[in-house]
Amino acid sequence: MDAYLGVLAVSLVWYMLLSGNNIKMLLIFFAIELPVTVAILFIKDKFLNDKKE
Repeated sequence: MDAYLGVLAVSLVWYMLLSGNNIKMLLIFFAIELPVTVAILFIKDKFLNDKKE
């Protein structure tokens, strides 16, 4: 999980550099990336919990 968040942070920094700090694009990026990230972490967590039982 920490590794994934680290990759996300690095990709976010690269995205900011490449987009030239375009706030609107950054908000769109967040609007897409955040739910995807939460969904992946939730599914991963649920899958791991199901495996333990």
